[in-house]
Amino acid sequence: MRIKFVLTIVAILGFSTLFANSIFSFYGMPVETYGIDAYGLGAGETGFSDLFRTNLSYTNPSMMTTSSKITVSTSSTFGFVWYKDNNSTFRSDTQYFPYFNLSIPLKSHKLGFSFNSLLSGNFVTRQDGTITDNSVDYDYTEIHKIDANVFKTSLLYAFKNKYVNFGLSGDIYMGHRIKYWKIDFKDDYFNDATYEHEEDLKNFGFTVGLSKKINDFSFGTFYKSSSSLYGSVYNRYSFVPGEDTLSTKENNLLQIPEMYGAGITYNRNVYKISFETIYENYQKYDDNSQNTLKMSVGLTYDPILGYGSWINNVPFRLGYTYKTLPYKVNNSTVSEKKLTAGFTIPLHHGEKINFAISLYRRGDINENNMEDTGLSFNIGISAFDIFSKRHRRIKPREIPEKEF
Repeated sequence: MRIKFVLTIVAILGFSTLFANSIFSFYGMPVETYGIDAYGLGAGETGFSDLFRTNLSYTNPSMMTTSSKITVSTSSTFGFVWYKDNNSTFRSDTQYFPYFNLSIPLKSHKLGFSFNSLLSGNFVTRQDGTITDNSVDYDYTEIHKIDANVFKTSLLYAFKNKYVNFGLSGDIYMGHRIKYWKIDFKDDYFNDATYEHEEDLKNFGFTVGLSKKINDFSFGTFYKSSSSLYGSVYNRYSFVPGEDTLSTKENNLLQIPEMYGAGITYNRNVYKISFETIYENYQKYDDNSQNTLKMSVGLTYDPILGYGSWINNVPFRLGYTYKTLPYKVNNSTVSEKKLTAGFTIPLHHGEKINFAISLYRRGDINENNMEDTGLSFNIGISAFDIFSKRHRRIKPREIPEKEF
């Protein structure tokens, strides 16, 4: 009952909004979620090469082989972002739903379902101004808004054997990208105007993953196919008193490039260290884009529960991540640097609550003329066999009546 209650709270937090914000959103979708679980988010966003735990990072579908029970996991990320450009600094809240995973074991075979936020870029700017006409000032508010999100839904299969663990997922991409502009005059002398450009995005792809454990080392690698997203395009105009909507069907609205990932994890007693890297080939599809690289390192402490003091029984994680974005701003590469930490609260029957905290900076005010500084918190839940009723270990007995 307790774990179901916590799962409900996390779901409510996650689905209340699905927005990850960045001042770079007008250039693309700068926030990328890789399907790493809450445990791995605290360890530098590592996880797709670690076979020394029940691993719920299904960016590498072969990680499903680490679970021997029906497993459900999800998390919610929330926090604050401080935006800075050459003119101002301001703060905004952010919250989004990183993933929901389900795996079902069938002996050596595993079946699964995964949903995760893939790309995000949301931002709103408001500017007050004045127009002078015939020596009369008319005040107005101008609004620019970008609302862009792509989500990935996957059906997964994994097979565990003594040679190499294999995983395969069929991926469905769905999302939208909306650019919105409005000018609102305080006086009725001028007509207000609104313009909205919306793209409805969808297509299919696949991911293949391999993993192998050799003594104290664990290796993981995956390949995610490219996908050219297509859909409907709507252009809406509202120049009072008239309105109009134009729509078309278009291909190549957004290109999801190939993604290659490789990593290694070394386990020694209660300590682990992971090195992982992810490469995306954007330049293959757009000469104005650049290929991206993500490098992560994570250090974890996983004690054997039940021994020593309570402080020695708390699993703890630290990590660092460096990545580049696929576009330049002010003719300079935009990079993201992130420090992470996390810990775990074990519950009954192997269920866990994982916490992660991240401090990051995206871009550089001196090089890009703008930057994000963010502080985010993640709470994640992993539960086992929540769909089945636990066996009663004690047979019912009759209580003997007292003899008089």
